[in-house]
Amino acid sequence: MYYRPHIRTRWFPARLVQMVPQQSYAPENNNHQEFDYFVVIDFEATCDKLKNPHPREISEFPSVLVNGRSGEIEDSFQVYVRPTHNQQLTDFCKELTGIQQSQVDEGVVLSDALLLHDKWLEQKGVKRTRFAVVTWSNWDCRVILESECRFKKIKKPSYFNHWINLKIPFAEAFDGARCKLKDAVELAGLTWEGQAHCGLDDAKNTANLLIDLMARGVKLSITNTIMWQSPDDPTVTQQQIPCRPRPAYVATRIASPVFPSQLDC
Repeated sequence: MYYRPHIRTRWFPARLVQMVPQQSYAPENNNHQEFDYFVVIDFEATCDKLKNPHPREISEFPSVLVNGRSGEIEDSFQVYVRPTHNQQLTDFCKELTGIQQSQVDEGVVLSDALLLHDKWLEQKGVKRTRFAVVTWSNWDCRVILESECRFKKIKKPSYFNHWINLKIPFAEAFDGARCKLKDAVELAGLTWEGQAHCGLDDAKNTANLLIDLMARGVKLSITNTIMWQSPDDPTVTQQQIPCRPRPAYVATRIASPVFPSQLDC
């Protein structure tokens, strides 16, 4: 049974996205970044048009590695994940994501996907550096990965408990703009590559947007965190970094993740 923790309130000092003067992107000009690497993810999951299956399960696990010093994409990772509760993809899901039934049938279970991804990061030398997970929205880490791991009692790597929601620094750089990923890419003057809702293509486009923000002088910091108080009392904390100036302290509600029925992309 899914555990729903008590709702509490804590206070966190407000922090703003830090900016440095805009300049050409070159390694010597980017030592202001806090992280050596950014691991950009964009999960795809089982879904349907009118009512999503329960539980929703990750079907594609992509990851794109961005060097925080050179501002270049170094490598990418992709594995298809086999659902174990709702094993048949709906026609809507196949059409939306481009994922075929044969791909998930031949895929690995989520626990193995997490292990393979972790080994990939180890082989690339990323785990010996300062790195951060990057997403477009909070859905990937706070909702789908967290809920599926809890439901299936899977222990995920702790670095998935802290991430940069790229929507926040993007809004800061583009006058508070709030839009979907494809619109954000076009607003930044970039060209969309690949198919929308293909996890790997979405992750690559998010990575390109990340590189563009770095070139604009945006210093990227963790925007959200999931904290576990103890094995018997898990508590989810969302530490949101505001895009606009606010009072010295902001209230942050601590609660369980929200599981929306609609796609958050």
